[in-house]
Amino acid sequence: MCQGYYDHEKPHIPDWPGMDSYKGRFIHAQLWDPSIDYSGKRILVIGSGATAATVIPAFAEKAAHVTMLQRSPTYFYCSENKNELADRLREIGIDEPTIHRVVRAQIMHDGGRLSGRALKEPDVVFEELKTLVRKFTGVEDFSFEPHFTPKYRVWQQRLAFCPEGDIFKAAVAGKLTVMTDTLETFTEKGVRTSSGEEIEADIIVAATGFNMLMMGGIPFYVDGKEVDWHETVNYRGMMFTGVPNMVWVMGYFRASWTLRVDMLGDFVCNLLNHMDKKGAKRVDVALRAEDRAMQLLDWIEADNFNPGYLMRGIKLLPKRGDKPEWRHNQDYWTERHEIPATDLDGEEFVYDCVDAKQRQTEPV
Repeated sequence: MCQGYYDHEKPHIPDWPGMDSYKGRFIHAQLWDPSIDYSGKRILVIGSGATAATVIPAFAEKAAHVTMLQRSPTYFYCSENKNELADRLREIGIDEPTIHRVVRAQIMHDGGRLSGRALKEPDVVFEELKTLVRKFTGVEDFSFEPHFTPKYRVWQQRLAFCPEGDIFKAAVAGKLTVMTDTLETFTEKGVRTSSGEEIEADIIVAATGFNMLMMGGIPFYVDGKEVDWHETVNYRGMMFTGVPNMVWVMGYFRASWTLRVDMLGDFVCNLLNHMDKKGAKRVDVALRAEDRAMQLLDWIEADNFNPGYLMRGIKLLPKRGDKPEWRHNQDYWTERHEIPATDLDGEEFVYDCVDAKQRQTEPV
């Protein structure tokens, strides 16, 4: 199952008061119509995450003005939209397969280091992120309070990438106004915030995130009973108790999604080959005797990763245990060793045959 976990047809739109009274154009970013002409328009973007960071610089190029209304700020990582190591290796004539291998190793090393430092020294990492903003805007005294100082720890939600610091450049150029407040109501001409500020806009774009959707909304039945995913326990973030012959391809929040896709592809092939050798047609994962008293918890801890879409949909996701093999660890740097080394004859794997030879010798 490779459908991801977003509902791509129905985005998350809060039930804001007064929406029917607004006379302008309202649209969620997920449902954006490329034919909309926003040249010379006043645009209000509600939200501040990766989606807002993506659309705002594009709007700012042609809009009369863009306002970003956020409940709380987001961390942004500013960088050139290129890889210096890759460019240098090409310059000196290194072949592309080698460049890919080396640059991949560099990115994985840097990503693992940043992820670890975000836990151990988040304040230092934030200061480094600020330095990058100052570098790309050229503004040494750029003010981060209150609109660019998040309430959560770095990497507790996704770190939004800003190529060339584009969203900050738009703010410095006067093309973007950032407001940190909550929305009280829509009005005929725009919205009114809880502090009483009126924001007029010709187009309002909701960048308010996704709704969760397990398995692409496909209903699953086992022995005639529909599967409730929240009643299952997740094995290594990929298999489910009570659901045979299924692997869920679920990537990482803090590393490239495809890293885990690669590993799980190998795992599935190994598992299928192992089943062929055993003569098995069915495999389940089940709690071992040592796991039966294990505490079952929601899929991930809020102090680990807590974006709004995940917290809203946490009851749609399977449960985790308090042991590393009964959860999605969100740690590529550990799992790249653990998952390939999985013992497919471990007690947690239950096959539909113990062993073909054994069965033949058992008394009828």
